[in-house]
Amino acid sequence: MSIKENGKVCVVGCGIIGLSTAIVIQQQNPNTHVTIIADKLSPDTTSDGAAGLWEPTLEGGRSHQDDQMSDWILRTGKYLESITRSKESVAASVTILSGYYLSNKQEQLEDCSEKFYGCRKLDAKEMTAFFPNYSNGWLLTSFQVHGKTYLPWLLNKFKENGGNLVKRRLNSLSEIFGEYDIIVNCSGLGAGKLVNDDSVYPIRGQVIRVKAPWVKHFVIDIDPKFDGSSLHIIPCRDTVVVGGKYQKNNWNLKVDKEDREEIWRRAVNMFPSVSHAELDHEWVGLRPGRPTVRLERETIHIDGNIVPIVHNYGHGGRGVSMSWGCAQDAAKLVQDIIDEEKQKAIKRKL
Repeated sequence: MSIKENGKVCVVGCGIIGLSTAIVIQQQNPNTHVTIIADKLSPDTTSDGAAGLWEPTLEGGRSHQDDQMSDWILRTGKYLESITRSKESVAASVTILSGYYLSNKQEQLEDCSEKFYGCRKLDAKEMTAFFPNYSNGWLLTSFQVHGKTYLPWLLNKFKENGGNLVKRRLNSLSEIFGEYDIIVNCSGLGAGKLVNDDSVYPIRGQVIRVKAPWVKHFVIDIDPKFDGSSLHIIPCRDTVVVGGKYQKNNWNLKVDKEDREEIWRRAVNMFPSVSHAELDHEWVGLRPGRPTVRLERETIHIDGNIVPIVHNYGHGGRGVSMSWGCAQDAAKLVQDIIDEEKQKAIKRKL
């Protein structure tokens, strides 16, 4: 393998992970030709349907990757913060959003003040006045990313930087071996088949989007149900997201009536005024689950050739929250491959 100064890099996947990664690669290597290959584009990706709230808390139990995930999330938060301070905030549809975390189980929100903006625990008077059905509450400020605007904004940035987009369905990464110097795998749930990763699984989400312009703050019940689901009401650009479900290994992409009724019943109990909301539409999506995020290099030897691959997938329900931090590390791995090949080329000339 010999990577030239203007080498060819292919990013597989055009959700928030793939687009973010492609752009950071362009920023770090402006002479590199970057192509995105994907069978699904906005507005048909899972990222488009997400509520898009940046959350520095980790879902599920503790794992050995927690510190790394927290770092990815916090770096993404800094990036989103920079957008809100710029003229791009409207075009990107990244906004500052405050709201409430509620719980009947947890006595404290872990690392609340360090990770969130302006986080404080609600006192007894506030709980009685605003959320009488809960024993604990926290007020905090975060960022909200409207996927159906943000993804096209990212794609436009990618194209302005000279990027090439190919709409194509791949059944295996081997189909493009030899066409590119480096392959970056951001295929999300599709990675299960593309690279034969049996640890990838779907996490089904179902939400109701409603017209409720009086909802100005997000409200989230952080106590997980038996299936890992939590309840959230999150105002977005033109609708309010009421959800949701967190159903592992469930491939059903159809709206489930029982799930809808449970979501709505719990939402009205938590925030009664939402009962007056007008239905806009319902949505079901499959998050790319994995025991840990796979962000690493791999080298494949095939037909006497070396194919370097950088993997960046398996973000579960934290794709928005980890996107830019993971993109930075994936792009760094790409840069490492390019630098190593340059050093090898120099040695060959000596």
